[in-house]
Amino acid sequence: MVLMRYAVIEPLLGRVTVTLLDGTGAHVPWISSLPCIALFCLSAATVFITAGGYVINDYFDIKTDLINRGKVIVGTKIPRRQAMMWHNILNVAGVAAGAYVSWKAGSLWMGLLFLLVTGLLYFLLRKL
Repeated sequence: MVLMRYAVIEPLLGRVTVTLLDGTGAHVPWISSLPCIALFCLSAATVFITAGGYVINDYFDIKTDLINRGKVIVGTKIPRRQAMMWHNILNVAGVAAGAYVSWKAGSLWMGLLFLLVTGLLYFLLRKL
């Protein structure tokens, strides 16, 4: 995400000019308004929610993992209760970081997207 922002998006945005509507009609380059801390929180939210998805996948797919890989982490090295605790911690951290980014971007409704993703990961992996 950081590489995409600084290596692709910002150089492209620097080439785009925007006409100001303040009466001057000046043409200024378009710049990203997302602060670095918000980009870090967005990246952290993505990592936390992805990690929570991996944990819940291992929690529900113990039999499948035994058949396919023969290696199971949840239930052998990590107790099932502790795996569920880590799933909850990672999801709460991801949703909180996503809500912070949504707040900084001025769209609190966008924060619901992070909550929706964590819920879908849990319920879809539970049904499979």
